[in-house]
Amino acid sequence: HGMPDVFPIVYKKEKYVNNYKGINSRLDEIQAALLSVKLKFLEEDNEKRRKIAEYYLPKEKIKFLIQYRKTGKSIYFSHIHIMQMFEKTFQRAGIQLSFSQGYNPKPILEFAQPLPLGISGSHELLSATLDFPAGINPDSNELITMLNEKLPEGFLVDKMVRIVSNIKKSLSASYYASEYKISGLDDKGHALLQKLSEDYNNI
Repeated sequence: HGMPDVFPIVYKKEKYVNNYKGINSRLDEIQAALLSVKLKFLEEDNEKRRKIAEYYLPKEKIKFLIQYRKTGKSIYFSHIHIMQMFEKTFQRAGIQLSFSQGYNPKPILEFAQPLPLGISGSHELLSATLDFPAGINPDSNELITMLNEKLPEGFLVDKMVRIVSNIKKSLSASYYASEYKISGLDDKGHALLQKLSEDYNNI
């Protein structure tokens, strides 16, 4: 079957030589209508592409010491749930955690002196190693805001400090002591607390 004459540009016997004069209309009305809609989302699409590209750029690992509060309903979070919650919070905030190497990589997070279930805390500490494109100096205040926007009720990050020391010492080993405040005790509770303070010098 021969090629119909409705394709004057495509149908040619010799390369770069057309048998008929015509118009190569690649942007017709339908394509123009689609493009007019897609152009509204051009910057958003470009931003997504930039974030994907950043993932493949050379990374610099930066370690932060984070001070946070755990109050209200959050006292019923177990330590394992808190670890999982912070990992997901970093992901939701768009902050890239560093992962350990090996067969089963884990996010590099370390919690110091985790609280028992039902205990609130106003100066809890964790360290997190984050990935940033090489040459980028992250703003701690901006990171705090990003995390607090995604944290569940009862959790609040107060401080983030960059750790610049190369000393390989765990956060728990650097911890000197913990201070607890007990309130709402009856007479028996006060008597028990008094006895404990007499038996132990650090209470």
